[in-house]
Amino acid sequence: MPVLSAPPGARKEERLVRGGACLALATLLLATGCGPVSAPGTDRSGGGASEAPGAASDEAGAPVVSRPLNAWVAPDVEASVALHRVDDAHMVAVLSLTNNGSEREQLWSHLADPFGESGNSDHDYPWNHFSGIAWLDPSGRALHKPYHLPDRSCLCSAKDDTGPFLDPGGTQEAYSVLAAPPADVSSVTVVTGLTLPFVDVPIGDGAPEGLDYRTPDDHPDAAPESTELVSVVDSPEQTVVEGTEATEIHLSTDVLFEVNESTLTDEATQALQDAAARIDASGAREVLVEGHTDSTGDDAINNPLSVERAEAVRDALADTVASDVEFTTVGHGSGQPIADNGTEEGRQRNRRVTVTVDRTGSAGEADLRDSGDPGGAPATGDGRGPAGVAVSGRPNDLGDAEVEVALTDLRALTPETALLSYTVTNPGPQELSVDLAYAFDGWMEFRYRAAYAVALLHPDTREMSLPLRVAPLDSGTKPWCLCSSASGTNLSALRLGAGQTREYYAILPVTPGSTVTDVQVGRLPLLEDVAIRS
Repeated sequence: MPVLSAPPGARKEERLVRGGACLALATLLLATGCGPVSAPGTDRSGGGASEAPGAASDEAGAPVVSRPLNAWVAPDVEASVALHRVDDAHMVAVLSLTNNGSEREQLWSHLADPFGESGNSDHDYPWNHFSGIAWLDPSGRALHKPYHLPDRSCLCSAKDDTGPFLDPGGTQEAYSVLAAPPADVSSVTVVTGLTLPFVDVPIGDGAPEGLDYRTPDDHPDAAPESTELVSVVDSPEQTVVEGTEATEIHLSTDVLFEVNESTLTDEATQALQDAAARIDASGAREVLVEGHTDSTGDDAINNPLSVERAEAVRDALADTVASDVEFTTVGHGSGQPIADNGTEEGRQRNRRVTVTVDRTGSAGEADLRDSGDPGGAPATGDGRGPAGVAVSGRPNDLGDAEVEVALTDLRALTPETALLSYTVTNPGPQELSVDLAYAFDGWMEFRYRAAYAVALLHPDTREMSLPLRVAPLDSGTKPWCLCSSASGTNLSALRLGAGQTREYYAILPVTPGSTVTDVQVGRLPLLEDVAIRS
């Protein structure tokens, strides 16, 4: 392909050679007073990894059917969940809330779907219905939500059924009707917006005794909903975004090309071979190749450059892919950023060529995960913990404030997903705002603020697995994070008072068969060789 040269005097596109994971988890930020203070750099001084005393939230391998509510919601309320398979089509989930404290609690605003809108979109959920419960598909690729009616209400409890308040010493129950999993599935993981996920919840037979609930038979226009879970695995050369209908392979142009050029470098060979292997493994018939630049330079440079680069990648893939594939190329210039162009890290992520593999029309409905996906071998070993593995230190240079992070669990939920839970403690005398949201430089990719800034790193390949993304059901394009929310009714989740400890979670992809991983929380020192419980 011809080399695209910049006109004399034009500002050249920046080149930042990657050294480590390209989706950098920026510094875990702390601030006193009203809000987080941003600071550049990756200083990890002032502390180190350690083994801290502690126990997992449950016995090894035991189901978790009871959890305290998130501390920022109602720390003295305990929640428990029970599942009842009524027939092959549906089951009933019953959530019991017990107030062990001395304050009256109002919890209904937290019972709505945490991965949906209330009054902001074309697919709203009423805030006063118990729509906020879902079960994780055994594949790890979907969340199954309640039955919903055309008016967006669900077959579930509403605030008027129980009253708005939960008095001290009192218990409230709320139900929701969901699709039943296959008959051979005897337990599932349950996700709500109130607590950490409930794990391996057993499914009983028969309707819950004494419960008068709305059934699908009584409401034939009701239908269960499910939403796709998208995995993101990052490496220095590429980022793979994998859903059930498409796989996006974001190739770094810092690896593929020299600055302002569209001729492939020698470094590009391995990344393109890996992409070609994924295309062949998928059985896809159609592949879209899109070129993107950062915002340096202007459209007169960036637009044709993005086209030329997309065409160069297409030509290389066409020469390598063994199957019969139709390629389409598009150049977007700087018009579709996925990160902040105001930072070097953001510009680095925006400089990319995206290869989208359409899996809906794949020959034989092949699945990348079952057909030679070159994603790498599992990481195996004994590992340590996970409970009690801890780290502390100053995440930045702004004062002497420290934070303490301790893992409470890391366990496989499905062959391809794992639940990470961890506490963050403020040992100091002043309130801190812990930025586990904007500390992730890809925060622009999400719809709302959450504790995104955690990752699992493969000890050998250094591939970085980021929290799963909950695909939207409305017309929006940005997903939610399958992790602790820090927006809406959870806006105070990342604020810690003096001496306060809070627990957070994320569900992340793992390579099937992996038993050990490294764990990154913000930019604190890496927690190495952490065991993944089965």
